[in-house]
Amino acid sequence: MSLHAMLVFSHARSLLEAVMATYDQKGCEVIAICAARILLDEAACVAWRFSAPPGGFEARATR
Repeated sequence: MSLHAMLVFSHARSLLEAVMATYDQKGCEVIAICAARILLDEAACVAWRFSAPPGGFEARATR
């Protein structure tokens, strides 16, 4: 697994933990929506980067 994929996974796990720790507190709706948007954006970016043809990953990784 690449360093980039590990960092994205760690970030996603951290966001999920933040949502789970605050789901029953006031204002949790805002945190949950923001975390969901960030996770979806990161998932789309990672899928786009790793779907590059051979030799094209470097160009996509430097966006």
